[in-house]
Amino acid sequence: MLFAIVVEVLLILGMQTDLVVMALSILLAPPLGMLLSIAFAVLVGALAVYLLKRLHSQILISTEVLWALVFCVMVQLVLKSLLPLPLYLIGADQASLIGVTLGVFWQGRSYWRR
Repeated sequence: MLFAIVVEVLLILGMQTDLVVMALSILLAPPLGMLLSIAFAVLVGALAVYLLKRLHSQILISTEVLWALVFCVMVQLVLKSLLPLPLYLIGADQASLIGVTLGVFWQGRSYWRR
């Protein structure tokens, strides 16, 4: 989740140049903006599984653990939305829930049957 906050803060800092503002207005336009938001949520979900495997190797990962990880990431997104930062890439909405779920279960597909 810290990864998402760092990327969004860098975007906010980059908004001070006209080129970055113009590029973001094109990228975050309605059809492409929704796909970009879902893709970023998939990346956050996959990164959560990767960090779970690396940092907490003593946990036996199963389907239930993956669902708990989706819940934890969504709680973190809700808490992040309470910060006074504008939400450009990922927020606590239905598209993010779909993206995080896809990312978690795509990266953790070898643990489904445990």
